[in-house]
Amino acid sequence: QTLHNKFHKVADKLNPENNNPKEGASILDDTPLAKEHCVCKWTSVCPENKASEIVASTNCETFNADVVFKMTHSLHSTMPIYALWALGIAGDGAGPNWRSFLLAATHTVADFLSKELMAKWPEIDFGIKMLMKHPVTGNPFLYINDHMHLAKTNVNTLENSSSKTSKRCLMYKKCYVNLRMIEIAWKATGGGTNQLQPTKLGDHCFHKGPRSRLDCPTAMVTLSGSTAKMIRAAVDDDTVNLHPYRNKKVFIPLINYIEKWDELIDITNGRHEKYRPDNGEAITSKLLSILQWFWRWKRNHDEGVRKGEKTEYNFFADQTWFGIQNLILGHVFMIQYYCIGLGWTIDPLALSTDPVEHHFGQSRQFVGGSTAGLTVQKMNQADAKSRLAKETDFDQVGNCRNAPEKGELPFQKRMQRF
Repeated sequence: QTLHNKFHKVADKLNPENNNPKEGASILDDTPLAKEHCVCKWTSVCPENKASEIVASTNCETFNADVVFKMTHSLHSTMPIYALWALGIAGDGAGPNWRSFLLAATHTVADFLSKELMAKWPEIDFGIKMLMKHPVTGNPFLYINDHMHLAKTNVNTLENSSSKTSKRCLMYKKCYVNLRMIEIAWKATGGGTNQLQPTKLGDHCFHKGPRSRLDCPTAMVTLSGSTAKMIRAAVDDDTVNLHPYRNKKVFIPLINYIEKWDELIDITNGRHEKYRPDNGEAITSKLLSILQWFWRWKRNHDEGVRKGEKTEYNFFADQTWFGIQNLILGHVFMIQYYCIGLGWTIDPLALSTDPVEHHFGQSRQFVGGSTAGLTVQKMNQADAKSRLAKETDFDQVGNCRNAPEKGELPFQKRMQRF
């Protein structure tokens, strides 16, 4: 953006007596950021290293795949100069990120995984392109989707499958899979009343607005293990009426779908255990078993399409299906190549967009929740605040770990629970 409309603010910082800037004043302080501003942050996969630094930032008139590709390519080529091993880049499921991943990737995970491992899972296609090699060092570089954004996309798909105005209608074999079915089970077991509930579901989880569709906790509650247990209890209880569904077995695919996502999030959020050489094979088997379940669904759907019994809208959109494969196979690659192959210990939470999300979250707080008045000075202050929060994040406890039976409880931040 041009600076002529900001010159008066810079002039206010000048001392009229000696025409010298006041202490700490800089012409860059009041430089406004463009409406579209792209930021790349570096963070370490090492659990002991809590660093989170901006390594690239640019204003752009339009955020598109070309901007993402150029920034990624420049970082991939430059970071080894500073003795940093660039392992990969994580992004959300936005269209520009997805298209840039497809544009840049040149290798599949099959080029790096052992044939013995792939032979154990013949139903899975390992041929998805999601890697490239450094032109000088030859090290692999991974493009991976953020698990939180992908979870929100899946919940939105469930919502669209419940809408009469949407073509999307998920079906596992002959059973529907949608958000309306979760709401029916929730209300049939006392949801929406003053009774004590076994889940944290609420009306906001089913009657969504712009904010609730972007809210991660809402998506996590919908795809949680407690939600699957609630539906299973309703199916097993003969006194519970799940009208208009007479055959309760149609809820089984929905239960399995939620359980698979709950297990996947528990693995990829890194709060339960880190990826290590001693547990790498076990975690790999869990991840590939989840992907195998999705592939069986995919092949059953394709067979139904060939027979004319189903349409392309009875399964996930291509972008969402790519994201599911990319997320699971990306974590499998990191475990097999770095943990088992090189003996590293990896924090899977580093394979997410949390550092950038925290950065922009802090930035918007400085300008009242908007980005219209964000300047360079405010962005730098917000980044310092987000980096401090990252570096002091030494004692997080996830919701899949039990509280200690003896001793004092560890320091708990807001919105944390055991």
